[in-house]
Amino acid sequence: MIRVLLAALLVAGCTAGGGYATRPIETPAATAFEQPVAGLTDAELARFRIGDRFFTEPWLPAGSAAADRDGLGPTYVAAACSACHRRDGKSRAPWRGGPVVYRIPPDPAYGAQIQDRAVDGVPAEATLRVEVESVPFVYPDGRRVELLRPRYELVEPAFGDHVVALPFSARAAPALAGLGLLAAIPDDEILGGADPDDRDGDGVTGVARLVDGAVGRFGWTAGQATILDQVAVAFHEDLGITSPAHPTENCPAPQRACAAAPSGGAPEIAAARLADVAFYVAALAPPTRRDPDAVRDGEARFVELGCAACHRPRWKTGPAEVAALSEVEIEPYTDLLLHDLGPELAPTLVEPGVDGRWRTAPLWGIGRVSAVEPGAGFLHDGRARTLEEAILWHGGEAAASRDAFVALDAESRARVLAFLEDL
Repeated sequence: MIRVLLAALLVAGCTAGGGYATRPIETPAATAFEQPVAGLTDAELARFRIGDRFFTEPWLPAGSAAADRDGLGPTYVAAACSACHRRDGKSRAPWRGGPVVYRIPPDPAYGAQIQDRAVDGVPAEATLRVEVESVPFVYPDGRRVELLRPRYELVEPAFGDHVVALPFSARAAPALAGLGLLAAIPDDEILGGADPDDRDGDGVTGVARLVDGAVGRFGWTAGQATILDQVAVAFHEDLGITSPAHPTENCPAPQRACAAAPSGGAPEIAAARLADVAFYVAALAPPTRRDPDAVRDGEARFVELGCAACHRPRWKTGPAEVAALSEVEIEPYTDLLLHDLGPELAPTLVEPGVDGRWRTAPLWGIGRVSAVEPGAGFLHDGRARTLEEAILWHGGEAAASRDAFVALDAESRARVLAFLEDL
C-alpha cells in the first residue's frame, strides 16, 4: 500500500508539480532548515506559517492566558517543539545542554519515557545526568582522534528506584528538513530495498519496519509511518499535550499530583491545529548543496566504501496531494531501513521488531547541522562532534565500510568528509 503524505491534512487545489524540491537560492547557513519547499501555493504558505507558530512558540501550563497554547505537561521534556528542534535542526548534545529523550520499557510508574520536567506542584519523574568518557582512536598512519562515549544516570527518581536499572535508549532530536519528501516515497519502493536475510551476501541486511501495515520511516527506529503520527506522539510524550490521537494525560497511576493537575482542554491541541504543525514539518525543504562538482571524487569514494548500500543517494517520490512534493527526484542518502550498527551504538532497550537496529539517517543537510545549532552532535545520541567521529563509531553492518574509510590515506579521507560537508 502506498501511503501518500498525510492525506487528511493536505489542502486541495494543487497543480501538478515536479523538479528538485529544494529552494533554488542559497539561504543563510543558520536558517538552512527553516525554508519551505519551492512551489507551495499561497494557501499552503499561509498554513505553513500557522504550523510554524505552534511549532516554535512555547506551550504554557493549563490556565494560562494563551488559551490556544496551554496545557503543557503536567510532566514533560520540553515546552516547545523548537526547544529540541531549534531552527528545525538537530538538538545539541545532551552534555552540552541539549534535551534528551530517555526511553524505557513501558513501566506502570513511569510510562515509556522519562519526563524530567514538570509544572508547579507536580514532581518530575527523575533527573537525568549525562557525562562522557574519552575513547581514543588511532589511524594506521598514526593520526589520533578522541571519541566520546556518553554515560547516563537517573537520579532522584520520584516513583521508585527500580527505574535506574531498566534498559533504556537515549536519543537526541534529529533535523527535520525534507521529511515531507521522505513521506512521499512509495512504500513498495522502500520494501524493494529490504534484504533481511542478506540474500546478496554483502553483509548489509536492511529491515523494513511495518506500522499498522505501512512502512515506518520516522523516528530513530522508524516507529511512525506518517508525519502526523510522529508529531502527535512528540506532543504527547515530549510536551505532555493531548490530542485526538493521544487523548489521555501522560500520568501513570502512582503519579497522583500529575493526574490531579488542571488540563488545558480535551484535547489540548485540536486535530486541525495538530495537522497544521504536521503540514509545517512536511513542507520543510532540505537545503541546496553548495558545490557538488567540487566533491565528485569524495562522492565516488563514498560509494566505493559501500556507504551508499544504506545511505541510498537517490529516490523519486510518488503522487502526493501537495504538488511540490509529488513526482520529485530527491537525494536524501537513506534507504529508510533498519540496520545493526554494532554493540557500541546499540541501546540496552530492545524494541520488538527492532532488536537494537537504527533507521538509516538521511544525510541531506548534514553539512549544515553545526551552523544551524552550534553544539549539535551526530548519530542518534549526539555523541559524535564531527562527521569523522560519526563514521568511526559505525560498526555491525557498517564495519566493513568504516574499516575501508580508516584504511584510506589522509587526503582520501578528507575528500570523503568534504563530500559529506557539501550535502
